[in-house]
Amino acid sequence: MPGSQNNRHEFEVSIRRKDKIEDIIAYLKRTGFDWLPATNEQQKNGIDGIVTCRKTNRQWSVEVKSDSRAAETGNIFVETVSVDVTGQPGWAYTSLAQVLFYYIPPLNIAYVAYMTKIKELVCGWESEFHSQPIPNSGYYEDYQTTGLLIPLKEFLKQCRAKKIILTN
Repeated sequence: MPGSQNNRHEFEVSIRRKDKIEDIIAYLKRTGFDWLPATNEQQKNGIDGIVTCRKTNRQWSVEVKSDSRAAETGNIFVETVSVDVTGQPGWAYTSLAQVLFYYIPPLNIAYVAYMTKIKELVCGWESEFHSQPIPNSGYYEDYQTTGLLIPLKEFLKQCRAKKIILTN
């Protein structure tokens, strides 16, 4: 995750980062899909956009997560608590998206998994994998986000995630 010099995740910087979605949109367009940005109401439910297959007209709601640190650690950060001071659950529990694109910018790779599979697995993961709090600042001043560090190989295997390479 992008962070400042003091290892805090800067909420406002994250909000302004559009490269994660732009890279995914470019890939989708090259491979026969269209992207429709989410409405404000959809965004409140963890949906970043709607993907439509041009050939079949089938649609999926999508959430995009970007995590540069995964390139170094080999772990996927599955958010279980979004805001500790309010007890707000993380996207692993609250997202209404059908599909997750987990983008690792330094590798120019994204992993695609069904959100229902992640939700099915997250309770078991809580007893199996390390939980990591991440200091943040933003709307709630100082707060922590907590997530599970899932080794990439386990995530791929258990979620049956598909790897996509986002080269131009």
